[in-house]
Amino acid sequence: MPKDLTYDTIIVGAGSSGAVLASRLSEDPARSVLLLEAGPDYPTLEETPEEVRRAIPRDMALTGKLLGPQSPHDWAYTAKATDKLEEMPVQRGRVIGGSSAVNSSIFLRGVPEDYDDWATAGNEEWSFGQLLPYLRDLEADADFANDFHGKSGPTPVTRPGPETWAVEQDAFYRACLAAGYAHCADHNDPDSTGVGPVPFNISDGIRWSTAIAYLNDNRDRPNLTIGSDTLAHRVLIENGRATGVEVERGGKFVKVYAAEVILSAGAIGSPQILLLSGVGPHADLEKLGIEMKHDSPGVGRNLWDHPQVPVTFSTVGNPGDKSVQRLQVGLRYTASGSKLRNDMFLIPARFTSHVAGGGPVNSGSPDLSLVLCLYLARSVGHLQLGSTDAHRQPLIDFNYLADTFDRERLREGVRMCAHLGERNEFAGLVERRTDPDDIRLQSDDALDDWMARNVRTSHHSAGTCKMGPASDAMAVVDQYGKLHGIDGLRVVDASIMPSGVRANTHLSSVLVGERIADFIERLR
Repeated sequence: MPKDLTYDTIIVGAGSSGAVLASRLSEDPARSVLLLEAGPDYPTLEETPEEVRRAIPRDMALTGKLLGPQSPHDWAYTAKATDKLEEMPVQRGRVIGGSSAVNSSIFLRGVPEDYDDWATAGNEEWSFGQLLPYLRDLEADADFANDFHGKSGPTPVTRPGPETWAVEQDAFYRACLAAGYAHCADHNDPDSTGVGPVPFNISDGIRWSTAIAYLNDNRDRPNLTIGSDTLAHRVLIENGRATGVEVERGGKFVKVYAAEVILSAGAIGSPQILLLSGVGPHADLEKLGIEMKHDSPGVGRNLWDHPQVPVTFSTVGNPGDKSVQRLQVGLRYTASGSKLRNDMFLIPARFTSHVAGGGPVNSGSPDLSLVLCLYLARSVGHLQLGSTDAHRQPLIDFNYLADTFDRERLREGVRMCAHLGERNEFAGLVERRTDPDDIRLQSDDALDDWMARNVRTSHHSAGTCKMGPASDAMAVVDQYGKLHGIDGLRVVDASIMPSGVRANTHLSSVLVGERIADFIERLR
């Protein structure tokens, strides 16, 4: 990359939000855009490795190549989950397309109340009613055409038809209906609940990441430059204004300049870069000897996620075609005593060689996990720097299950999963429940201990640079993504989501990119 180049806009991070921003902002031929990504770039579908190109199948061999410390496409973070689980893998995409290029491709919207909660918190431009046109415009839904869906957006949306369901998916669907849950044809309908096919950004077996949906057809724009394998170390800040970014590529350091810098490096990367740049809690910066540019106590705080636990069963019979999509059907339901509609999500996943947590079950026999996700956890965590070296990950503590209500809802859900697996609909498939055992299920304290040792991330980290009005001391950016206290700097990704969405975060991250790209164009 040439030295000392100047652009109108530099975007750091080419993931679910950053790739969207780069595509939308470069539609204006008068705006020069530099998109930076720490990972590799695959400009065409043909050049994209199979494990990145293909949506995750039941054959876990591809997943083993895609994710983990050995993969060039994974940041391979580790984090503390609970006091009883000090190290947990946290997989985030390190490639053009970011986590949208390595995730399970679930394309699920939050419920309207999620976005209305953002608006109520002082971000009045983010109500569901205002966001619905963007939700429609970003998708091309193959199954539904009504007031809530779009047909001509960049991202194809499909749902597995019942004729394609694997045996465990069909059994799960029938078991949920028999247990009294409603059929749900469209989980993205605002009023939906119950069990049915999950929407995916998959077409013809291809994972439609934001790299494919937003960038690949626009790479020839002369005003768009994509810099892959480029690690951002810090934002350059002078006299209260961001002027550029210091980056490393091929072992060499370069400074690039812009009228505006946008961090879209995700809920872990964006706060890390801000802290390295001198923007964050004063005490944390002082401890590491970082010159403070702006005291922003909310940077790295408010880390929310969707904790999940797997209830596992050994199975009998042939697991079926390994190329079949691993995830197909899901259940959204409301926990007992909860006023938060659809605060729980349950999805079955069958593997060919090992359980979701990594250990063998009856080696040589396929197994089944009912993966239970808490979609609106009250417990929040934080991250902070452990080093001033940009190559070293921050210290991450998710603080799962600290809240009593979180434990109550998960506890109820685990027991519900155990009962589902015993239903007649699973006869001939489920051999026995392998984890947790009956002793743990019978005691609340024993089950809480099991959950604290087995909980894991849904890979939906968010909230660490939350948006809100200047009157909120913990708000890092305003509702337009502009950093409080520093001019010429925005954060645009899942980190600005102030509170949880009852859905996987990819679609809402695309939504954040679309919404703020429109703000930038209309309000500049």
